Amino acid sequence: VGGSPLRRLTVHEYDNTIRDLLGDSGRPGQMLPQEAVAHGFRNNAEALAVNEDLVDRYATAAEQVSVKAAASIKSLAGCDPMTTGEEVCASQFITTFGLRAWRRPLDDDETKTLLNVYKVGRDGGTFATGIALVTQALLQSAAFLYRIELGSPAPAGDKVARLTPWETATRLSYLLWGSMPDAPLFAAAKAGQLQTPEQIQSQARRMLAMAAAKAQVSAFHEEWLSLDDIEHVEKDTKVFPGFSPKIAAAFKTETNLFLEAVLWGHEGGNSALHNLLTAPFTFADPTLAKYYGLPAPSTNGFERIALQGTGRRGLLTQGAFLASQAKANQTSPGLRGKFVRERLLCQQLPPPPPDVETKAPEPEPNLTTRERFAAHATQPACAACHKLMDPIGLGFENFDASGGWRATENGKLIDATGNVWSSDVEGEFAGAAELAGRLGRSQDVSQCVARQWFRFSFGRLEKESDACSLAAIVSKLGPGSTTEDLLLAIVASDAFMFRSAGSLQ
Repeated sequence: VGGSPLRRLTVHEYDNTIRDLLGDSGRPGQMLPQEAVAHGFRNNAEALAVNEDLVDRYATAAEQVSVKAAASIKSLAGCDPMTTGEEVCASQFITTFGLRAWRRPLDDDETKTLLNVYKVGRDGGTFATGIALVTQALLQSAAFLYRIELGSPAPAGDKVARLTPWETATRLSYLLWGSMPDAPLFAAAKAGQLQTPEQIQSQARRMLAMAAAKAQVSAFHEEWLSLDDIEHVEKDTKVFPGFSPKIAAAFKTETNLFLEAVLWGHEGGNSALHNLLTAPFTFADPTLAKYYGLPAPSTNGFERIALQGTGRRGLLTQGAFLASQAKANQTSPGLRGKFVRERLLCQQLPPPPPDVETKAPEPEPNLTTRERFAAHATQPACAACHKLMDPIGLGFENFDASGGWRATENGKLIDATGNVWSSDVEGEFAGAAELAGRLGRSQDVSQCVARQWFRFSFGRLEKESDACSLAAIVSKLGPGSTTEDLLLAIVASDAFMFRSAGSLQ
C-alpha cells in the first residue's frame, strides 16, 4: 500500500467541520485562500502548503468562531460550571470537545496543557473566556487542521501499518462527507468496530444514505470535471450575443440536476459512468431550452427533457463543459480533446515546448475551425500532442464556444467526424454523441474514473504500490455499477485500511 501524507483540511472541509463541530454555518473558511489544483483536485497533499499569512488567517478564524461559540457556552461545554465547579467542567469540556475537534482521544499531557490554557483565559476573565481560549487553541492545532495518520504501531520489520480506529473513522468521514465523523462513527471507533472491510462498509452504507454524501459526490465531480469553471467563463458578445451570466448559471444548474439524476437515480440498469456520458436527457428551464433549441418545459422551472434526435447526449454535450472548454470567440478542439484525454482516459499530456506559440489561430471568415487547426498536423513541435487532442476535440464542432448547436460555420457544413486512438475504443466516430457512446463502454475510462476517485480519496497520486488495491477496486465494478459500489470498493481496499510503515509520503 502507499503512504499517508499529512493532509491539511481544504476550505471546503474546514467549513464543513466547523459547522458540524460547533453548529456554525458562517463559513469562516472563506477568509482562507483557495487551494491550488494539483492533479485535478484541491485536496492533494503536495499542494496544501502553509505560509505565515495562512497561519494568521487560521488564528483570526479561530478567534471569531470561538467568540460566537461562547454565546452558548453551557451547551458547548456539556456541563454547568455553577453545578459541577468551573475547573471540573472545563476538564470535561476538554475531554469531550477535544475528542471531537481532534477526532481522537486526548492523552494526559495534552489534557493538562489545554487545562493550563483554560486557566490563563480564566485568570482575570470568566469561565466563558477560558473555554473560548481553549477552543481557539484546539482549532489552531495541527491535530485539528491536519489529518494525521500514523497508524497502529507495526511490529519491527513490517512494511505496512493498520490505521487506528480513530484514523479510519476520520478517513471515512472526510471521503464520504468532507467533514468530521458523527456520533455513531465515533462510537464505532471507540468500540473497535472499524477493523474489517465488512465493518467499514456497514458504516459507509449508513453514511451514503445521508445528504452529506450527495454533496460530497457533487464536490468530487465539480473538481474532477472542472464544473466550477463555468462561473468564470466570458464570451465575446459580438460573436455570441445570446450568451450571458444568466445562461452560464443555467448551465451549472442543468449539470447539477443531471448529476443527481444519473449518479443516484440508477437510470436504465447501466453503470453510473455510462449514464453520465450517454444519458438521453438533460434538465432545462424555458430560457435554457430556447438557447439549446429544445422543446420548452411545461413550467417556468427546470424539468427533465428528452434529447433524442438533437445531437446532444450526456455530460459532454452540456453547456457547462462546452463553454468552459473553449475560447472567448471560438471553439477549441485542443482544450476539449485534452479534457477527454486527461480527465476521462487518465493520459497526462506533456506541456508544449517553451518556444512554441500556444495561442489559437484567429478565426478567419472563409475557413472552418477544422481547416484552421489542420496546421497542427504539419508542425512537428505541435503535432505530437495535437494528434492526441484534435481528432477528439473536432468531434464537438457542432457545438460552438458558447454551448449552442450549429450546423454550419462560415457558410460551410460542419464536419464533426473524429478519431479516438491510443485507447480501448479506437476508431472513427461522427459527432459528440457517438464519441460519448464509445467512452461510455470503455474499460480505460472506467479504470480512469476509479483512479480519479482514488486520487480524491487519498489526496495523492496513485503509486506502483497501489496497483493491487486499484485492481481490486476495479474488479468490483460491472455493467450496472453505481457510485455507491465504487465508494464501497474503495473503503474495503487495503489502500484504505493500511498505510506504508515508516513513511508519511
